[in-house]
Amino acid sequence: MLSLLMLSSLNACSSHKTINVSTDDESKQAPMISDEKSNVTPTVKLDPMQAVTDLVLKAENANQLPAALAGLQQLATHASSPVKEEAAFRRVQLLLQHQYANADIEAQYVLLAYPHYRLVADLHFWLAQWWQVQEPVVNPDMEVAPMFMLQNSSYANHVLDELTAALRQDNINNDLLQSCLALSQKVINRGDIEHRRSWYFAAAHADLDHRDYWVQLASNDLSIADLQSLQAQQLISPEQDDAIYLHVARQAMMKGDMNALQQLLAMLQIKSPDLPVTHRVSSWLYGASQPLHLGVLLPLTGKYARFGQQALNGIRLAADRQGQHITLSIQDTATERIEAAYQALHDAGVDAIIGPLLSKHTETLATQLDANLPIMALSMRQDVASLSPALFIHNLSPETQGKFMASYAISQGLHRIAVIQTMNKNSEREALSFINSFADLGGEIADEITLNEGIDHRPTLLQLRENSDDKALLQQLIEKRALFIPEQRLDIHLPVNMDSLYLANNGKQVSELAGQLAYVDIRKIPLLGSSRWMDGYLLDDRGRNLSTARFIQDIPNPHNSDLRTHFHEVWGKGEPSKLLSVAYDSTQIFILLVTRLGLTGYDIIQALHSQEGFPSETGLVHFNDDGVGEKTFPLYRIQQHAIVPAQ
Repeated sequence: MLSLLMLSSLNACSSHKTINVSTDDESKQAPMISDEKSNVTPTVKLDPMQAVTDLVLKAENANQLPAALAGLQQLATHASSPVKEEAAFRRVQLLLQHQYANADIEAQYVLLAYPHYRLVADLHFWLAQWWQVQEPVVNPDMEVAPMFMLQNSSYANHVLDELTAALRQDNINNDLLQSCLALSQKVINRGDIEHRRSWYFAAAHADLDHRDYWVQLASNDLSIADLQSLQAQQLISPEQDDAIYLHVARQAMMKGDMNALQQLLAMLQIKSPDLPVTHRVSSWLYGASQPLHLGVLLPLTGKYARFGQQALNGIRLAADRQGQHITLSIQDTATERIEAAYQALHDAGVDAIIGPLLSKHTETLATQLDANLPIMALSMRQDVASLSPALFIHNLSPETQGKFMASYAISQGLHRIAVIQTMNKNSEREALSFINSFADLGGEIADEITLNEGIDHRPTLLQLRENSDDKALLQQLIEKRALFIPEQRLDIHLPVNMDSLYLANNGKQVSELAGQLAYVDIRKIPLLGSSRWMDGYLLDDRGRNLSTARFIQDIPNPHNSDLRTHFHEVWGKGEPSKLLSVAYDSTQIFILLVTRLGLTGYDIIQALHSQEGFPSETGLVHFNDDGVGEKTFPLYRIQQHAIVPAQ
């Protein structure tokens, strides 16, 4: 009864039986009934819950909305459970959807009154939608954001907070989960870091299919102090979010930061001394550091020597950080037969092997490997990984990136996508990987086109645009117009009937396509792509038509990278190549498993399949059952003519 009194107190209703509703949209109030004898009484004799449904349907008619709200209020006041709860929630839903004044306040009262009702998650989502509508609209291409935009990130924060609360409900269904994921992407970049992190934690809690992705986003650049603060705010806990703590611990170990690991352990021991996560971090910290004998199979002479040397530099750079604990045994696969080179390392008693680099060498060895000697190949052939349980593939290939972007698209609620590619081997490989992975995840390919040589692709893109039209909707619009106007030529522009567009192109082509896509009215949908965009040409048109773009960055972050720092300390200038970076990360993984965790032989192979994956400079890597390294890459976007992190 107290909650109902609070609901009624939101509007200053008189003791009369009449209902007062303002016609001013900016100040309209929810009609409230203050007299039990009101003549607005819905029929509830046969099916009380049906009465709620009927009133909600009645509200679809704008003229009937006030009466429907009044009827729902009557039910919320006088009906028995669960009808009164249903009526209270549905009434607030309508108030929020129709932007009534104080609708958000009444929503909070309902949440306080019925904190365990089945529609709690839905109400938080309705509140998130309400907050999004309140936010002023700003042109994303403006050089400088207006002052009111800078001062009102709170709108995005409110949206994220409500979505976080929705995802924290145990009874959230998959449809609502997907709606929350889709809405979050419209505001995530405008929210403050603490609100974004809370959202990522909640997404990891609810979206188990993409948990690793959300955990990585939540844990990026997460210090021990940040972790302590989040725990103090009860946003995370070792009991429910052990994956977050283990991810931070692994980040510290991959960087060799034992001080951070010690601080993390101290925090866990104070609050949760008996949890498995605490014992695990303790064993990582206090386990004796073991030596690592690492074998290397790379072409160091001949036509592939340049690439082999890049990979070897990455291995040496990682080994240099561990000092006396690492021994390298190196075989030049350009001068030795690959079988003999592998056997020499096997006979030398190495703990693990990095290489080969060439796909033909990897395929040759695949069926001849010792099942207890892990080998991490840097080649592009992913299909051979399944030929041996000891073989793992780690690369930044188009297939690896296409598969990640397919998973990313689904995680963002994008389920219908068109794909553009060119007659280029890498483009075809990337597009095929994206298409197959996206389809496996339940996505729908709206269209697939291959661009020919040349610069002007507008006719092809126009055909893509026309193919995306919703034919049923178009016919419906034509029939409706025909009822009221004489027959004439109609030029109806429909919304693009796809959620996103995947561009398996390089940056120069993407820059050229951006303006042409806008010309044919394909705009305001996400444009997705891989690191092939990062070829130095992406900003040729200053990114004017790429505000919705999201693409992979697979090289170390220039602002926060131990690899870059160490690289410059050794070589003074230049940038680490992709191959050097992958070899560096591969070495760091073996250093972690052998020197810090003390694993050997088959135990290393088992640990490589760990669900937590391995945080690394080129993106978190998780090795699937076949041994293929599936990456979670950092994503970037374009803002004010600059490439910036997307999250």
